[in-house]
Amino acid sequence: MKKEDNNDDNSFSIGLCLGVAMGSCIGSATGNMGLWMPVCISLGVVFGFIFQNKNDDNEEDNNAEDDEKKQENKDE
Repeated sequence: MKKEDNNDDNSFSIGLCLGVAMGSCIGSATGNMGLWMPVCISLGVVFGFIFQNKNDDNEEDNNAEDDEKKQENKDE
């Protein structure tokens, strides 16, 4: 498994855990655990995928910049 793949898994896991934590807090505060747990878990999963995609885009940009620098060095 590549190191980049591990980072993607972490983004999803962190989002899911934050969703569970927020759902538990809001659900216990309002007394409506059945509503807030699934809502916050869903939001956590969505944010996890958003962070995962941002990491993928940043890695692709960095790889493109590295390729351009290598090409410039070859041309010189």
